[in-house]
Amino acid sequence: MKQSNMFQELFLYYAQPYFQPNLFILRGSFVTKQWVSPYFIRHSQDIDFLANFPYNKSFTLDIFNHILENIKKSEFLMFENQIIYDEITFQDTWIESSVPSLKLIVKGFFENTSFENTIKTSTKEYFDFSADIAFGDTLVDVPVIWNYHAPLLNTNISMLVASHTQALAWKIHGLVEFYEKGYRWQFKDVYDIYAICKTLELKGKTDIFFELKENTLEKCLKQAFLDKKTDVRLSCKKIFDGSFGQSTKTTKQWTKFLEINLQHQFTTHFPPNISHLEVIKNVCDFILPYLRKI
Repeated sequence: MKQSNMFQELFLYYAQPYFQPNLFILRGSFVTKQWVSPYFIRHSQDIDFLANFPYNKSFTLDIFNHILENIKKSEFLMFENQIIYDEITFQDTWIESSVPSLKLIVKGFFENTSFENTIKTSTKEYFDFSADIAFGDTLVDVPVIWNYHAPLLNTNISMLVASHTQALAWKIHGLVEFYEKGYRWQFKDVYDIYAICKTLELKGKTDIFFELKENTLEKCLKQAFLDKKTDVRLSCKKIFDGSFGQSTKTTKQWTKFLEINLQHQFTTHFPPNISHLEVIKNVCDFILPYLRKI
């Protein structure tokens, strides 16, 4: 896990030149994790980018391959250390839709070499890394510059990230996006919305940067549904009629989420005895007024 986190930080560090309004904006679970800490636990397995330009696979691959090459020559790697890539894969997803995306998967290892009495010893520490690059999502709210302190590299990384308001709109849409196609919603989306909203309540009183822009949230949400051509009446039917999350399967789904996604890690604001029905009710009460306006 530590080596994967190290590679994440290296990737973001060398991606800095490309965090520009007309190139890439950071979003997704990595950003959410930083926002809601220390009030809530959020694990992040990958990095999510929005490409703020028309879909162009070759251009995007050139940039990301350049980042990978710079990582191998990194100033953060000691002389006796190096990074070896076992596998670099780019996958097309949703290529026929209005919002195509690319997925980068990197598997490899940090090779650490040492010498004792002229005997060379090498150890390998493996990592897995993935990044999703989305196209076609409209930015309604202005992205913000975020100076993130990378703990493993012990340096600051300047990134352009989606605002809290914009990110929350995408989270709300993501919760219901596939319902009309017969897929189930996921508890991680419920949890993220709950955690962001509660953190906004806590930080918003003292941190202007973290305040929710309600009028902008409404505009962001409308645009998210337009971008994905999502039928709000059908996709949000169970939220509108009050039956969302009320089935008997929800308890099992909640238990699985706590075990796999949260790894049974809790905080003062998210204690072990919190009811999943309470979490669902809080989320539905918050998003319902906005959904009714779409």
